[in-house]
Amino acid sequence: YLATNDYTAARVAATLAAMPASMAEIYAPLLGVEASYLQAGLDEISADYGNMENYLKQGLGLSEETIYVLRGKMVRYG
Repeated sequence: YLATNDYTAARVAATLAAMPASMAEIYAPLLGVEASYLQAGLDEISADYGNMENYLKQGLGLSEETIYVLRGKMVRYG
């Protein structure tokens, strides 16, 4: 997920360059991915649900079947 920063760097730079500097400073954190933000989200999931599986089922109300399909689409093997 953090690779998003690499793949969107040129687009983000162009977007920020088109803004007044005061706006660019505000929007810059919103246009990228920060490891600390991701970790904070994972920490909340662990605190509230114990693990990701419980979050998906209890927090989001996903079925086993839906989780299986999503996992197949999101996880690459090899």
